[in-house]
Amino acid sequence: MKQYIIYECENCGKKSKDKTEIIKCEAAHLNLSEDEYQKWEDLKQNVRYASHIVSTCKNEQTDKEFDYAIAELMNFEKLHRIEEN
Repeated sequence: MKQYIIYECENCGKKSKDKTEIIKCEAAHLNLSEDEYQKWEDLKQNVRYASHIVSTCKNEQTDKEFDYAIAELMNFEKLHRIEEN
């Protein structure tokens, strides 16, 4: 049995087996370089991670880390004029 992974651009629906091709496509829709797009994805992952930590172990330190992760993401999105629906 063979399995194939097909990646799809969330903006235009372009499909490819090549993840890099779709990353380039999504980055282009947001007017970002590939590195900036990866940074944005990393920041979103940091927020998700901090959210999980706060949900299991809520204290002053985890709240600060969560707030910091959100602020970093929002600053990046504001700087690059990214708005998600």
